[in-house]
Amino acid sequence: FMVVAGTAVVVAWHRAIASRTVAPPIARFGRREMRYLGIGIGLLIVLYVPVVAMASITFAAGGRPAPALIWPLAAVFMVLAVAINRLILVFPGIALERREMTLSRSWALTRGNSWRLFLGILLCSGPLLVLAAGLDATAEILMARGAAGWLGHLLALAGSIALFLQLAVVGSYLSFAFEHFAAQPLPASRSRAETAGAVTA
Repeated sequence: FMVVAGTAVVVAWHRAIASRTVAPPIARFGRREMRYLGIGIGLLIVLYVPVVAMASITFAAGGRPAPALIWPLAAVFMVLAVAINRLILVFPGIALERREMTLSRSWALTRGNSWRLFLGILLCSGPLLVLAAGLDATAEILMARGAAGWLGHLLALAGSIALFLQLAVVGSYLSFAFEHFAAQPLPASRSRAETAGAVTA
């Protein structure tokens, strides 16, 4: 339920930020939100393939895997974690029904900005995710000990609120990135234009 609700909220948030050009945003779960969530899950599956592989190798080795197997997979995970950010423009594109913003177009427009986008996502999502995880862990400890149960439930609620705030912050960042890159021509188009100008001169 949280995933569905979060998707509906972040799509509506994208549309609220761009309310000058689209209809008033309403948090709902329809085809647009299903596509948004489906692509997000697909990218997460790709990202966690090396993580699952590392976990499987570690389990098979009894908790003592060979570093020669783990380190290459860790490097693959890091490369994917950085590179996958070049595809993030597709999410605001889906929310705003900008069908021209495909995965391939997002990849082309963000060329040379992998690390900037990665660090931006990290700075936007990291603090609130850490806060939410800390609140949830504290809530579980309090409720497990049976002391101050009301406080544990309150902290769990605060953790959920932090997660929804994180969605709003990340959604704002994605919308900002979309506005920045979507107005730019594709690198290949720019190169052709420059070449044509040079030939004419």
